[in-house]
Amino acid sequence: ARWPAHREALALRIDVSRALGSDRDLADALDLLASQDPMAGRARSDLLLESAHAAARMGDPARALDRARKAAAAAPERATAQLLARGLEYRQRGSGTPSDARLTIEELSSIREPLGPDDEALRAFLLAEALDAVQGGGAGLHELEATHAVIGAHPLVALGFAERLVAQGQHAAASEAYRVALSGSLLDLRKEGSVALAAADAAIHAGRVDDVDWFLDVAAKHQGAQDGVSSRRDKLLQLTSRAQARTLAPEDPARAPSPRVAPGDDRDLAELESAVRTAITPGERARARMALASARLDQGDAPGAEPLLWEALADGLTEAGDVLAPVIASSPDRTRDLVRVRKQQVALEPGDVARLESLRAAALADGDIVYGRAVEHVLRAFDPGAGPLPPPPLSAQPVEAGIFALLARPSSDPAGEALALLWDGAGQLFQRDAASYGITGVERVVPGSTSVISRLYEVAMRALDAPRIPLFVPRSSAGTPGAHVALLSPPSVILAGDVREETTELRFALGRGMAAALPHNVLRLGLPPAETRAMLEAMRAAFGPPEMGRRVDVHAARLAESFWQMIPPRAQRRLQELLASAPFGEYEELVARAHQSGRRVGMFLAGDFAFAVRALMAESPARGEHPPPSLATLRGLCESVAGVADLLRVAVSPEYAEARWHAVAPAAPRGTMSSGRFSLF
Repeated sequence: ARWPAHREALALRIDVSRALGSDRDLADALDLLASQDPMAGRARSDLLLESAHAAARMGDPARALDRARKAAAAAPERATAQLLARGLEYRQRGSGTPSDARLTIEELSSIREPLGPDDEALRAFLLAEALDAVQGGGAGLHELEATHAVIGAHPLVALGFAERLVAQGQHAAASEAYRVALSGSLLDLRKEGSVALAAADAAIHAGRVDDVDWFLDVAAKHQGAQDGVSSRRDKLLQLTSRAQARTLAPEDPARAPSPRVAPGDDRDLAELESAVRTAITPGERARARMALASARLDQGDAPGAEPLLWEALADGLTEAGDVLAPVIASSPDRTRDLVRVRKQQVALEPGDVARLESLRAAALADGDIVYGRAVEHVLRAFDPGAGPLPPPPLSAQPVEAGIFALLARPSSDPAGEALALLWDGAGQLFQRDAASYGITGVERVVPGSTSVISRLYEVAMRALDAPRIPLFVPRSSAGTPGAHVALLSPPSVILAGDVREETTELRFALGRGMAAALPHNVLRLGLPPAETRAMLEAMRAAFGPPEMGRRVDVHAARLAESFWQMIPPRAQRRLQELLASAPFGEYEELVARAHQSGRRVGMFLAGDFAFAVRALMAESPARGEHPPPSLATLRGLCESVAGVADLLRVAVSPEYAEARWHAVAPAAPRGTMSSGRFSLF
């Protein structure tokens, strides 16, 4: 078939192929457009990614892998392209040669976008396999442990644990991990039938009759695994006979197993393992794992205790980190793992000064001065004795791809995606002209060095790696700086107040304004409350489940009809998926998420955790019910005000530190020599 040469004709052919579900034509058209049309790397990557998915659907794995590799090469920092390419490679040849594995490590390390739990688990699994192929010595296990500490239980991470535990001869622990692995998708990186058989073997070695039976039931559902089920059924009968014999034998009532185990109970390992299996809640499971880990440590089995302590910490038992820390600290080359433990403890108990001190000490022991400064800043935020630690200038910070998206994450949820699609497809219904805001083109700020605000504007966009968001400053501005979004095309920031000096207030206000102008925030923060509520009603009526659209007023019904007419079909289908898959939230909740995104971006530009917390408390409806922020009240505020805990977690995150806390080294006086002394601050 002849293919059109013009871009518009190719784009039309792509739309037709999508509508008809013709994956072969779609893949061919996308490939041709990507090869012919000069475009930015991200746009080319999107085309090639869609082509790879189309090739996979039509059963052409070689072509899918080729397109995924090209998509990753076009935009190496993007998570989706890299993970798809590396995952398809792994399906084809596993970790490959050591050279292949080294390349996988390099490619996965180039990802700069924030990752969700599923993507983080896939990245950790692939990276662990590559690390084992190159380094060996448990390098992959450490990567899995670190990821588990952040995202908790996940099938792919659990699979990685299970296979390594079997190799260490820890069959009981492996059996537990296999149960988690088989509870969800393994993305065809392993065949589930084969995994279930391997899990049954581990359970047989551990003498866990119930687990063997369950694993074999899972294996029997998969073709190709049935042959291995029958031989293991015979072994299961032998295990069952032994278990029945133990049941009939006289037993000391004092040794009867109990599902509730506290650290220090005098029980043998079999009973403690039984308590882990029978625990129901995460809290019970964490305490049971802690008890089993303590027993293993008492027997000198630190390698067997460590995974249990990581899992107990991931389940929310902070004390597990206190036991785990000395185990890790005994190895001088594991300072980074100790930082992960302390970071997880701070995430569980934000505002605890002792935890923050431990995190700072671990960061410095790891040689991470930048991270140490970020944590020190939080510790000194409300310390009247030491005084605040001033932030380094924005101009000294490196560009970190994805930092703007990370900071705006509270409003980048499915509801945010839906609102962004609505703005992109039907924004003209809500757009206004500049005159309605009392601004003209003369008041638009041009980035550069002509004024304080133009310099700050330029530095802020570079530090955030943000798109060009138009900024207007009315000439009559005076007073405390404040910002709001204008529904122009594109959405713009109007910054009012005194902009003659670069102050904390000015940087914070600019950050909030830039967050408000993002596509997923502009409608919920740019419209008056009554219009926002009507817009939300209309969106639910147009694209939500049928029961959402039964009771709407006339204005919302007209809006819904306009949405149907203006928004492209593909975007409408995505809106229907989003509104059907998750609770959308009410007006107050949606606006609160957008404001929290703004505070996080404002905190980044201001470099001032204390200022962001005080701004949040000043806007809180319950501000009179809480004491002023201080070192003594910080933990209580984090426990009672979710926004304060969120700001603290961001402020002590490695990503935030790396993007915001690089200090400028002072120039040494000419002719002087170093004294040999070193001061962090």
